[in-house]
Amino acid sequence: MAGPASAFFSGRPLVFAHRGASAYAPENSLAALRQALDMGAHGLEVDVRVTRDGVPVVFHDARLERLTDGRGYVRHVTYGELSALALGYLWTPDGGRSFPFRDQGLRILSLEDLLTTFPSTRVVLHFKSAAAARAARRQVEALGAAERVLASAEWSWRLLPFRGYQGPRSATTEEVARFLLGARLGFPPRPGRPFLVPERRGRLRILSPRFIARAHAAGRTVVAWVINERTDMARLLAWGVDGIMSDRPDLAVEVIRASATGGRR
Repeated sequence: MAGPASAFFSGRPLVFAHRGASAYAPENSLAALRQALDMGAHGLEVDVRVTRDGVPVVFHDARLERLTDGRGYVRHVTYGELSALALGYLWTPDGGRSFPFRDQGLRILSLEDLLTTFPSTRVVLHFKSAAAARAARRQVEALGAAERVLASAEWSWRLLPFRGYQGPRSATTEEVARFLLGARLGFPPRPGRPFLVPERRGRLRILSPRFIARAHAAGRTVVAWVINERTDMARLLAWGVDGIMSDRPDLAVEVIRASATGGRR
């Protein structure tokens, strides 16, 4: 019987839009998320933090300055205060000559907003804290969305609130490290959670044809992130990745279609 990860990744290779179509619109905004799906993305990847009053929200940074017209830490403000801020206030496509989303009414989404606005879309939630994961799990389960929501975090302690979760979860940094060490020591690959990993982390190469083959031998899915160049996408697909996470989902969709037709467009 297929497990939750198998169902979540059905139809692979897949395109996941990293913070939405974040190359073209403010990251994690409704505009970026809608544009990504219009471009053909199969799923969305967003970051989750939690407000002072316990509301899980779709936002990457710990602080507000880079992405809004507000100041301070997300965890220090209520959701009501947060929702009054202009998201994408400083977003510019041309080095500061224009700010096209400044007066568009974009606001920081709550996780509930996200899941109800896109009720059938696959979503990868990347938790920035255990508190965010705890608040998010309550929301995901209240909405009955577990089968289409993959829980992810860099470190395993941030995913502790998702113990016993009925939906899919991704491997954490510690699990990736154990998998790489096992390969170096010659141990057989072990089944486990899907990998959502970069090609490199610093000087350490993670993705390679061998890594992907070992993962597949253990029944693990491999999604490469964040991949924004055509040549990198084509190479990773040739190596056998099951998905591409990108700021440019339109390009990833195009490359996957081209690979399926032998390069013909």
